[in-house]
Amino acid sequence: MFARRFVSHALGRFVHFPRFAAALATACTLVALSAQAGAQTPLPGSMFADPYHLITSRPRMTIANPPATGNFSGVTYSPVTNSLFVVDNGVSHIYEFDVSGTYRRTITTTGFDDAEGIVWMGGNQFGFLEEKISHISILTIAPTTTSISKASLPAANIIRPDLFPDDPSRGALNPTGDNVGMEGIAYDPLLDRFYLTKEKANGTPGDYGLNIFAVERSGLASVLFNPSVAHGASTFPLTSVAVDVSDAQFDPVSRNLLVLSHESRRVIEIGLNGEVRGWRDLPGTQIEGLTILPDHKTLFVVGESREFFRYESSPQLSALIPPKAIWKYQADGSNQGTAWRERAFDDSAWPQGLAEFGYGDADESTVIRCGPVATCVSSNDATKYFRHTFDAASPHRIQELTLGLQRDDAAAVYLNGVQIYRDATLSPTAAYNTYATGTALADPDEDFFVYVAIPPDLLRARGNVLAVEVHQFSAADLDLSFNAQLIARYEVVPEPAGIALAVSAAFTFVAGRRIFHRCDS
Repeated sequence: MFARRFVSHALGRFVHFPRFAAALATACTLVALSAQAGAQTPLPGSMFADPYHLITSRPRMTIANPPATGNFSGVTYSPVTNSLFVVDNGVSHIYEFDVSGTYRRTITTTGFDDAEGIVWMGGNQFGFLEEKISHISILTIAPTTTSISKASLPAANIIRPDLFPDDPSRGALNPTGDNVGMEGIAYDPLLDRFYLTKEKANGTPGDYGLNIFAVERSGLASVLFNPSVAHGASTFPLTSVAVDVSDAQFDPVSRNLLVLSHESRRVIEIGLNGEVRGWRDLPGTQIEGLTILPDHKTLFVVGESREFFRYESSPQLSALIPPKAIWKYQADGSNQGTAWRERAFDDSAWPQGLAEFGYGDADESTVIRCGPVATCVSSNDATKYFRHTFDAASPHRIQELTLGLQRDDAAAVYLNGVQIYRDATLSPTAAYNTYATGTALADPDEDFFVYVAIPPDLLRARGNVLAVEVHQFSAADLDLSFNAQLIARYEVVPEPAGIALAVSAAFTFVAGRRIFHRCDS
């Protein structure tokens, strides 16, 4: 069992290797020996396995000899050429760049209508997506390819996705042909199927709205999990985490999708069952496409006006609580006493929502009540309560723990019942009806996080609780804000010997298809 988990994790850090069939038994033996020797597993999660890994570098890539015109709308990585292929829907081209951003070549495409997405499928094969008519074309891009014409493709290489292929009058994924159609494409090599993202709704009857589809090679399409996604036991509309969807990337190891939203400027990790695993916000003017390197440590994002970003995750940092997490809260003005701070407190009856919380600033993800008077002019509640339960992988390996707090006006913060922060304007004996003293926070203090180092030895592996009470400055205060994050810095632990051989043997690549072998099979 340990060996299977170990290899599964190793696959998440894999850069494609040639097949070593004879080495498989040796690899599994090495993994088992590492386990028996008490070797520690690698840091908790890679960029995908732990969706909250922080991105520590966000430079705009410098592209040598960039094309002069066009819009970057899709990107994919090919391990065969160790390069990036970028769709330019402005001038009907595919550009190839190396991973440092250096331009390699231009491939002219003709006969395609508003190409928006591209995905590597294995070998020299790529899926090429047209937005308005939803066609997927299977292209062969060889090292010498300079042009591709849709008219020259075999009929079998053009997939026409349809929800009802037996009824030609129904089921086209973008029946209106509007410019809010199929924006993104991902490929699942194990099931040999595609995942397409529909940008958003256009308000026309019969339009499928913001959506994610699974498409077989036959063209048969099905709705994947729209219109809702889940987090824990709660269900939310997909639109609650993304205004639109512009691209997707499928990870065959975790079997999760990375979904990109250009209007929300956010990348969201979602399981194929619709469970949201996490998200992070990204800069950019109009980010349209994303891809990752197989080592799961480097993310590339492209956008219109030829934007090109490279993001790298830190192997030591992990956000135990991301800045836009789901929290339980109590905002009805009641007296919660002190029991609500403790791990054992039952908050199952509390409502929950997505941070940032508050009212009055028009930037809240979850608007809460200000007080018994709906106009929020007077008699506003003094205190609101928030709780977030989380786990911390390998807490004994956390060297530093940092609290990030955004609050208006004052807050007291408790980790597993122990106070770790209190604003000086909040009395140590403040009750539920006690307002903060001094001067109310204003821009920019109320809009930014304050960061505080806290003792990591307060953490447990399971069931930690961060509890926060936020107090207003006065009953006539017209706004309130709350958001928080918890960042852990782990020690660096060397990978056990034999991991490269284990990965090489357990994750083989044959004829463009990935084949998994479990050590306990």
